[in-house]
Order: sequence, then C-alpha cells, then structure tokens
Amino acid sequence: MNKIDFVFPYVDCSDKVWQEVYKEERRKNDLSTEISQVRYRDWGNLKYLFRGIEKFLPFIGNVYMIVSNKEQIPDWINQDEVKIVYHTDIIPESFLPTFNSTTIEMFLGNIKGLSERFIYANDDMFILKEMAEEDFFTNGIPKLSVKKDQGLETMFKKVEWNCLKTVAKYFEKELPDPEVEFLKLPHTIVPMTRESVRIISNIFKPEIYASISQFRKAKNFNQYIYTYYQLFSGVYLDGNRSYKYTSFKDDEYPLDKAREIAEVITNQQYDSICINDCLNFSEEIFEAVKIIINNAFETILPNKSKYELELENIIEKKYNIFKILNTVGTTLQFKSDKEIEMFIEGIMTIVDNIKKSREENNSSDDGSGSNDSIGSNDSTGSNDSTNP
Repeated sequence: MNKIDFVFPYVDCSDKVWQEVYKEERRKNDLSTEISQVRYRDWGNLKYLFRGIEKFLPFIGNVYMIVSNKEQIPDWINQDEVKIVYHTDIIPESFLPTFNSTTIEMFLGNIKGLSERFIYANDDMFILKEMAEEDFFTNGIPKLSVKKDQGLETMFKKVEWNCLKTVAKYFEKELPDPEVEFLKLPHTIVPMTRESVRIISNIFKPEIYASISQFRKAKNFNQYIYTYYQLFSGVYLDGNRSYKYTSFKDDEYPLDKAREIAEVITNQQYDSICINDCLNFSEEIFEAVKIIINNAFETILPNKSKYELELENIIEKKYNIFKILNTVGTTLQFKSDKEIEMFIEGIMTIVDNIKKSREENNSSDDGSGSNDSIGSNDSTGSNDSTNP
C-alpha cells in the first residue's frame, strides 16, 4: 500500500509581512484593520503537533505545511523533513491573498506530490496516542465518524450545512430541517483520498468558486464537502477513533479549563485533541494557560522530532553575531525588523561558508588544525548542519 501524507495549514500573526498584507486587504474591504489575537496568536505548541506525528503516527510519509509566505515558517522547522506549500503553489491568483482557511481547503488537491491517501488537520489538532494506518484507512477506503447536530446559529454550522445540502442535492437525497437535525462530521484529524478531492473540485467547481471569500463568511464551503461526498457515495467505512474537541467559553475560568485540558493530555484519554482558540484573554491569563497546557504536552512528547532543528543553536548564532558587531563598535541603521533579520541571515551564511572552507582546508593538512571560532570566545555554534 502506498504512503499516507499529513497536511495542515499554518498562520503566524506576529509575522510583519503577513500583518501588512492583512491590514491592507482589510482596508480595501472597509473592514477593521485590528488583528484579533483569537485564532491567530501563537500558543507555542506547534512543535507538539510534529512530535505527535513522529511518535504516534509512524506510518506517515510526507508532512505538508501550508503557509502564505516564507516569513511564516518558524526558524526551527527542518525543511529537509517538512514540505512547505505556499498559497501561490495551489490557489489561483484571483483568490489571493487569502486569510480564510476554507479557501485553502478548496485547493488541497493541487498540492504537488501529495499521496493518494492523506490525513488533513488544523494546526490546533494534536495526536495523543499511537495509532495505526488501519485506524484511518482499510484497503484504501477512509474511515469516518459521523454524529448529529442541530441549529445554524454559528457561522461554522452554516458552512457545514452549505457542504451537506450541496452534496445531498447532487445525490438527490432529502434532508431534514437543519434546525431539527443534520449530519455532522467531527472537528478532528480526518482521512481523505485525493481522488475524492479531485472529483469534488470538478463536479462543484462553479459552486466552490462562487463561495470563496478572502475572509471567512457564512457562504463558504470547507473541507467537509469532501467527506460528505464520501459519505453519500458510500466510499467510506465507520471509524472509531476517539477525539476531544475543546474550546474556552465565557462562563468558564480559563485556568481551570486549562488544567482540565492538561489532564486529558497527560493521561492520553483520547487519540487526538483539538484545542480551539476562540476567547479573548488578558495577556497574563493567556501566558498562564499556555504554560499549563504546554507543560502537559511536554510530559508525553519531551523529545525533539526530526521535523525540528536545534533552536538553541540558531539563537546562539544570532546572539553571537550581535556580540561580534558590538565588539568592533559597528553601528548600523535598519528600517524594519525584517531588514535586521535579513542582515543577520546574510552574516550567518558568510560565517558558515568560512567555517566550511576552513574545515575543508584543515582536512587536507596533517590534522593539526587550529580552533576556527570567530573571536577569542565567540563561537558561532558547534552544529553547522543547522540551516539559519
């Protein structure tokens, strides 16, 4: 059986490039340019998504992370192991730039090299237990879980209903009043086939294109359109993976909620968990909540994965470059943080090339080479395989 890939989109709202484009597009649409921290802020737990994949899903082939621009990629991502997909790689130019995850989901089938079978997730979904390939697919057929819901009071439910009624109409299936009942797919990691994505993309192309918006709207479709198609076409098997969906609510004390989530993680009570970010906290409360939850992740996933570079080494290199510049009394003027970052990366590249050249020369000598550290005490880091 061919490999199974893992796909997820990622956004870092602290990225200055992303912020500038976001604000400009909001201005064009006469919308507030304030960047809501909810859904976009950094929980510092992306590494646990990768660690969970490596430890608990050993059958995974490639991991694809979808981002809008290169500045979105965290320094510590090992791009030899993580395949970066840019929006421009898969989404038609007429729909860009986009700040809507449902738009991204409409073009998953355009990911170059994606396996026929793959698992789709959001960046707030984490694996807590070891699972086998057979938990997701049997003989290439995806295993899906279905439950029931009612009411269309939220935008997310309206988007679900759009997917469901569109697919049901195609199969000439009658549906009950959604205020009474409708089929609901769980908000968790989900197995998909590229064939289903291709079929849906062709059958419903006019409807999909008409539904796309730069920012999330109730008229959108999302990735559920693929799984609803699998349900109605009968190309699926019943799945029994356990999952936990959780989000912070106004009537809950955030620290108590964080402790509940931490207990679920530490005790590995489910196969996976989704921690949805949908409530404003004060900065102090958010930091406390983040520490509680991430400490729980650390108890079950303490070891770096192959998807991570040595972050400490990257930080050390950058710190030492600043030390060197200060030592020689260099004064530089920069217009932005991005210019600083580009300057540092340039220096790091030069230093790494010099070190590589010296190491090659030393290897051709009698083996009595000297210490090639920059300055008397300022080493640029011992692991030169780390890409800056």
